[in-house]
Amino acid sequence: MLFEAGRALVRRGHEVRVACRRRTDLPEEGEVLGMRVRTYEADTTRPWTVWTRGKRTTLSAYQQDGPPDAVWSHHALPTLWLSRRMARDRVPCVYTFHSPWHEEHLTRLGRPPGALDRFSAAVRRRWEWRAIGCSAGVTVLSKAMGLKLAEVHGRRDDVDVIPGGADLDRFRPAADRESERAKFGAAPGTFLIATVRSLIPRVGVDRLIEAFAALHRELPEARLLVGGHGPLREALESQARGLGLGDSVRFLGFVPEAELPALLSAADVVAMPSQELEGFGLVAAEAIACGTPVVSTPIGGLPEVIAPLDPSWVADGSDAGAIAAALLRLARAGMPRGEVEARCRRHAEARFGWDRFAEGLERAFAAARDKTL
Repeated sequence: MLFEAGRALVRRGHEVRVACRRRTDLPEEGEVLGMRVRTYEADTTRPWTVWTRGKRTTLSAYQQDGPPDAVWSHHALPTLWLSRRMARDRVPCVYTFHSPWHEEHLTRLGRPPGALDRFSAAVRRRWEWRAIGCSAGVTVLSKAMGLKLAEVHGRRDDVDVIPGGADLDRFRPAADRESERAKFGAAPGTFLIATVRSLIPRVGVDRLIEAFAALHRELPEARLLVGGHGPLREALESQARGLGLGDSVRFLGFVPEAELPALLSAADVVAMPSQELEGFGLVAAEAIACGTPVVSTPIGGLPEVIAPLDPSWVADGSDAGAIAAALLRLARAGMPRGEVEARCRRHAEARFGWDRFAEGLERAFAAARDKTL
């Protein structure tokens, strides 16, 4: 999201500097998509590396060629690292609240929290509260996450809802969909379900596999592709084997950005089985831009993305039975693929362009600057 929005800001004439943790496709320092990027290596099992390297990189990007006109922060730590300098330089900060940091921390444990976990969560919550408090403006990606922000950190009058987007040039219906499906081993007549998720507890891939087992009894030709990596992969593979699903479930591992449009276009449906803390669901928007329907749980911002297109695509609950029922409902709807693609594409073009998102950010920056000055 950061890089897509940053690229849109560059197209609109802004200079953008980025400081972030390094991904495999990012340099330590250089230009990416017209943005000046500085990255750092950090080992989340050794939190001090995030603090020391992240702080150094963030301060360096901030000071490069002088203070910026505004800071767009996505996390409590860089906001706090820069807070004194921003106050000194009268630089406004717009903070994007994706989800509560302390709750994210607890959901990643995969076990009941102990005393140290609860203490760590309390510290995260306090730091996030301070970061939001020293920001001149706050944005969220959905109304649902705005309500979550008010619940956790108190209500603010300056919270802007700016929904996320999709690259409408890259994510579009495939010119030759059957050849894309063949790449993933989908024979003619296969009902192909795809999901692309970090394999962590809160995203609900275990519920999706359980739902798929029930669906598979009704639709033996159905297949499930699971894209993504994370600590639960081995357990999820074991679950699929234990349910006797065999080759009907295939784990793809990490799906590179360049290959993601092909996967989303090949699928008959993309599943978003989130269990909690889903602020928006970028993959849902990208799938819809590819002309592919999305079945989701009624969690967080997902219904805001999907229900205006077709409310029946939002499951009645987040349990496996509700997910299976929604998938089966869509599979039996019998709507021609061409009609589905056209509906989805119109919806994406009306709602999910990144330039639209950048316009919202520009308004948030202007309001924050007025407040700071």
